[in-house]
Amino acid sequence: MARHLTALINLFWLCFACTIHANANGQSFEDTVQQLAKNYAEIKEVLEAKMVRLETKVIGLESKMQQQNAIVMALQNERHSDEVEIKLHETKAIVDDLAIKLSERTSAVTDIGKMPTSCSDLQHIGHRISGLYSVMGTRSVETVYCNFHPNAKEMQKWIGYVDVKSASTYFYVTRSSPFMETNIPIPFDVEQLNIGGAMNLQTGKFVAPRAGKYSFSISGVAYFPFTQLTAGLYNETPVVPSYRFQISLIKNGNWIGSGYSHATNTGGTFETFALDSTLGLIKNDQVWVEISEMSDKVLLYGRRFTHFTGVFLEENLAP
Repeated sequence: MARHLTALINLFWLCFACTIHANANGQSFEDTVQQLAKNYAEIKEVLEAKMVRLETKVIGLESKMQQQNAIVMALQNERHSDEVEIKLHETKAIVDDLAIKLSERTSAVTDIGKMPTSCSDLQHIGHRISGLYSVMGTRSVETVYCNFHPNAKEMQKWIGYVDVKSASTYFYVTRSSPFMETNIPIPFDVEQLNIGGAMNLQTGKFVAPRAGKYSFSISGVAYFPFTQLTAGLYNETPVVPSYRFQISLIKNGNWIGSGYSHATNTGGTFETFALDSTLGLIKNDQVWVEISEMSDKVLLYGRRFTHFTGVFLEENLAP
């Protein structure tokens, strides 16, 4: 457009020069104007033809530009497609390699007809990856480290026991009233805790739900009455009464252990006792506490001063 404007300006100055020249040559003003109009029309026609040709070229260039852009986009898409295909091939190669390695470290599952008891059993049923495993020991579940490497010097290393219980069992019971009977299970009337329901408060007996090790604890207070000295015959030294209290832990009717307290020359006093024991039980074994010895007028004090607790420590899983 700048070039066209410059041409028009040049045309103006040309016309102006022609006018001066015509006047100098004696032409009339009307002739000069007509000549200028004719010249202008010719120049305009030439310029319009050039404009049409330029517009045609621009349209052609725009069309070629669109074609070039389409070609560039197609090339870019093709390149991206090639990159994706290359990545897919690389990923497939990695997956195939992992599948081969996994196949080398695993084998068909084999039924050995029992729970595995060693790394050798684990290897036999298909394990090939080294690590920590749980196996069945003589009486409990155990943790072992298995090294399945072909050149390993030692396949199995024992780590320790696993605390596995098929049932939770623990209890804590107390008495709120005194008790004075001997050689019978002491009943309890306050249940603080009885998970698993193995402790029967009415009968005072604990029945083992599983074979294994159990811990029991009994503690409480015995009351000893007021002591009155008895004078001996012929002014002998007065007799000083002695009071005894013994509580025992019983398993299936057999004595296990006892807690003991005594007092002499009392004015009415309280003495504590305690007994702790850990027992190996089989299923349905019965455990209870009873007063095995007690002097006259002595009693087991109530008001929740008597405590009986039991905890399932370790289960025997042997068949």
